[in-house]
Amino acid sequence: MAIINNLALSMGGGIISLKQQAKQAENTVSILIGLGGTGVDCIREIKTQVYSRIEPDGGEDATVARYRHIRFLGVDADNANVSQDANPEDKKTAETLSLSESEAFTLAGKGITLKVVKQARDVYTQYAWVSDKIEQSVMEGSGAGGVRQVGRFLLMTKADDFMTKLQNLISDAKIGLQSPEVVVHIFSGMGGGTGSGTFLDVCYMVREVIKNEPKAYVCGYFFMPDVNVAHVRSNNVKQYIPLNGYAAMQELDYCMNIEKNHGKFRQEYTGGKLIDWDRAPVNYCHLISALDNNGNVRQDAYNYAMKVTSEYVFEFLVKTVDSDNFGMKSHLSNAETICGQSEKNKKYGYFINYLSIGASSAVVPLKEINTYLATRLFDRFSEVGRDIPDESDVWNFTVGVFGEDKSDKDIQSRVYDALYANLQGDSKEAYKQWDGNASQMEKNGDQEMVYFYEGQTAEKEGILAKNRDRLLDANNRDSLISRVKKIMYTVITDINRGPVFGFNILNGANKFSIDNVISGLITTNTEKLNNLRKYTKGKEDMRNDAKNGWDHRKIYNKNDRCKTYVNKVYDIEQQRYLEKSYKYMDELLNSVRLKIRKISTEYYSVLSQIYKNLRETFKDNSSVLAKGIIVDEVKGFEKSLIDINDPNMQQALVGELRKVSPNIVFRQLIEALLDDKKSWESDAKIARTVTGFFVGEKKDNKEPGIFHDFADKTIENFLEIVYDTDDKDKIAEKIKNGWLSDLYSSAAPLFYKDNKVYTGEIATSCRMSVPIGALSLKKAADEYISEKDIKLAQTGTKDRIFFLTSGMAFPISAHMGISEVERQYYETPQIGKHYYEGLENADIEFSDWRNLPFLMPMYLVEKEKNRLYKIAEERCNRNLEIYSGIEKYNLIKEGDNNEVILLKVSDSYDEKISILKAEVENYIADKKLSATAMREKRDELLARVCGLKTDKSSEEYYVDTEYSFTVAGNTKTPIDFKRLLRDMVCYSPVTLLEAEKNIKKLENCDKLLAELEEKIKSVDATLSKLADKEKVIFFNALFTGVIKLGKSTGEFTPIDEDGIEDETICLSKMDDEFEYNDILPYQVYKTFMTLDSKTKNIMKEMSNKVINGSDEKVAEIVTELTKTFSNKNYNVWLLTANDNHTGDKEEIKEFLKETMRRFKTQCMKYDIEVEQ
Repeated sequence: MAIINNLALSMGGGIISLKQQAKQAENTVSILIGLGGTGVDCIREIKTQVYSRIEPDGGEDATVARYRHIRFLGVDADNANVSQDANPEDKKTAETLSLSESEAFTLAGKGITLKVVKQARDVYTQYAWVSDKIEQSVMEGSGAGGVRQVGRFLLMTKADDFMTKLQNLISDAKIGLQSPEVVVHIFSGMGGGTGSGTFLDVCYMVREVIKNEPKAYVCGYFFMPDVNVAHVRSNNVKQYIPLNGYAAMQELDYCMNIEKNHGKFRQEYTGGKLIDWDRAPVNYCHLISALDNNGNVRQDAYNYAMKVTSEYVFEFLVKTVDSDNFGMKSHLSNAETICGQSEKNKKYGYFINYLSIGASSAVVPLKEINTYLATRLFDRFSEVGRDIPDESDVWNFTVGVFGEDKSDKDIQSRVYDALYANLQGDSKEAYKQWDGNASQMEKNGDQEMVYFYEGQTAEKEGILAKNRDRLLDANNRDSLISRVKKIMYTVITDINRGPVFGFNILNGANKFSIDNVISGLITTNTEKLNNLRKYTKGKEDMRNDAKNGWDHRKIYNKNDRCKTYVNKVYDIEQQRYLEKSYKYMDELLNSVRLKIRKISTEYYSVLSQIYKNLRETFKDNSSVLAKGIIVDEVKGFEKSLIDINDPNMQQALVGELRKVSPNIVFRQLIEALLDDKKSWESDAKIARTVTGFFVGEKKDNKEPGIFHDFADKTIENFLEIVYDTDDKDKIAEKIKNGWLSDLYSSAAPLFYKDNKVYTGEIATSCRMSVPIGALSLKKAADEYISEKDIKLAQTGTKDRIFFLTSGMAFPISAHMGISEVERQYYETPQIGKHYYEGLENADIEFSDWRNLPFLMPMYLVEKEKNRLYKIAEERCNRNLEIYSGIEKYNLIKEGDNNEVILLKVSDSYDEKISILKAEVENYIADKKLSATAMREKRDELLARVCGLKTDKSSEEYYVDTEYSFTVAGNTKTPIDFKRLLRDMVCYSPVTLLEAEKNIKKLENCDKLLAELEEKIKSVDATLSKLADKEKVIFFNALFTGVIKLGKSTGEFTPIDEDGIEDETICLSKMDDEFEYNDILPYQVYKTFMTLDSKTKNIMKEMSNKVINGSDEKVAEIVTELTKTFSNKNYNVWLLTANDNHTGDKEEIKEFLKETMRRFKTQCMKYDIEVEQ
């Protein structure tokens, strides 16, 4: 025996009145996809709620509940109806409706193997991400074995099939709607192998499938690792759940912000399909935890999370009074607004567009009340009925079918005789005697006489055949089969007997049944036939002897021989008739037995099993109701507004039961099942028939259900019964004071915030729902929410008050305990934790997701750096080092409205470095350069080196990259801005990679520039020697008058060997062109150093000519110069250097000291007294 899930309270079913069900959301297609064990459990819970509380397509006319616009799809490695890694004592799976074959997408089965993929990666490019270290043996167990890459691989082998199935599912769901809103809900755990390994790919495949839908949303509901840890017993599973969970959360966080962190890439799927991962995987991402907002692990946390999520989603599957303000679109639009507002106040640079959910409800158990009434009737049926007939019951049934002869024989003989007589009918009349004589036979031959008797035998056989067919003809109301059905109808509709009793009368497997009776009758008939046949040979011999005697008659004995012959022919024909009658009897009995077996197996057995299943189902319901649990067993989620055992409620229920007669109801129930044989095809259809019988609407050809009036009662009616008043104000007061505060507090979102990570309160949005038309509940709600930030929605849900709370705008890292999970993750290496683990992929710039950012913001990671595991510490240091390089090289350019952009080294910079390198090498190699040219080139090259080292922020050397950010958050101070910016950069691996590449380039360039600078300066010793020689030329020219000094001027007029003067060269004058014109000798020297070698040589020759000439002439010139190089002027020049040339004053002072020293030496040489 098995219970019928759709009618069993323990399985989420029960007797559900159509009038107590909500209408579906208008013009909306809802696709619910469950991934892995956790995701499938969730959609099965939602399916149970849908089938219980939402009116199916076609309403009362539907032969089976169907929801064309609400579709379920379970994706799992194996059986999508079996919860993976679950607690074996958990009854969650059994208590929810299973998925149909069309609702399950199984990943297991024949497909491409890892071995083939690894051998031909260039062919199977869609599997380029598969880690080389995952072996085929990992995939040979149940499911994905807790390895995320294995789960992903299983999906990838059927990706094209999945997308095709989803496309067909959506297309079919849209039939009958006009430009509907398409909402895809995706449910998955993050700690396992299958769901966690497939959820992102499924999201992006869904995005691809619905990309042309004008009004489409994708909502993700992802269960945090703590939900699954609370659900499983296996220590091995408990170990990998946090590791997989952290990896999955990293990937989710990365992809949710993929547009802003610049991680966009393209993934290939089977069938050659290319899908861009260029936006968030879902429009709205819900994170569900096992912890409430106070940090308490919910009792029965796994199932509690399922219920909360189910109720949350259910709210958007039903029609509301104001769909514009309370539909999915408005709810999610509100979430966007809140997230946008919260973005401005965040302290760290994390992504905050996540939602958490909380829900609670107080229920009037309409389904349970209906089921209670039906169950009590079945209790009565079970009290009086019995299943196994005794021999007298079977014989009574047999007599009713076959009849009974009036004699003193045993019952079997009497039944046999009656049936045999019925078969014989008129054929049992005696043979007519031939009225001929010997002379007539002699004259005409014996054939006339023989044919006379044979003809009667044939006529009798015809009667036997006709009677046999009549008794076997199912269309004949008096046939044996018709009699079986007629009497069986009486039996199965009798409360004291019923379908099981009736079937067992027919069932040959029982100790005694009509099958046994017929077998006995066949045996009796066979015995009679065999006994008869003992005499057949003797009678045939006697007939042959009589014929022979006739053929050899004499005149004296022909009359006697004629008489003997006639008698023997008569005897043998009568013998033949009897044989035929027993044969027809045998055929009749065997045919009847076969027909009874057939209808027994194909009809009454099925009906019997249906009734036994119904009986077992309502026995189970009786057990459930006896416990007093009339709402979900998950503690704290649902509360019952009324108790079936409440005295007032019991009085109403008992009164309803007294209105009906169990005998009549039993007969009517069996008749309802008999009238709707098509419903026998499935439990779901049987459930619809039984439900209609108890609570169905009245139709033209159908009476209303026996509890129809009671089932039409609303939530208000039941509250009136329990509170024993129809005063809606009093009811509203009781509801407000007794229920609403507790319900509101119980609906807190399932998310425990870490205040270190996210300061302040998480924004919440709360709505309270009451059934449409429930006036007392609406009044209670209006009064309760009048001073609270709660919105009131009137929805089509008819059995409950409901609070739905959404926590909005927080980072995934704000979940308490993430830091501990993060620590475990980095301490435990595991192959296949991530989608991508470093294999080269041309379509993915950042292809090693093992290096995804920490979930915690970098500011907080850095604070705890010394406590990190080695790998995590190294990763932290690397990120910090890269960011330090960004700051060092000014690779971030700030713009308006907090927008920043990453810069990169331009091609022109590389080109300039290359050119400079080549020129330096040529410069060092060139031995023909003059001192001036060498000095000029040296200074030029050093200036270029300096420019390339210090002027890197100029547009000439940096260009914008595609990586820009808008620094969002509380940016009131530069410190806040910098903290947010660094976090955002560190949350973008692609940006870090680009920055690191340019930092390395710049570091290499700096190293090269330092080497070039050293090479350039390697000529300084040579230049120093040349400078000393040039100073001799300068001072000789200065002290011999070749360089002519005025009060504030200096000039040189070159004279060639022929005495021809060239154009005078100005060495100093009071003009801005000469920077040091206020220190005459220094400016003259600076200009001298810029002269070409030819001019200097001329100057040298002219000076030598003066020196080699008259000493008196030289003395005269030196004497004249004493006016210029006086100590007074020297002191003025020193003061001027201090005041006007602070940057060069030391160099100037040294030059002036050297000049005065050399001049005094020159004076001493010619005995000239220096002016003081």
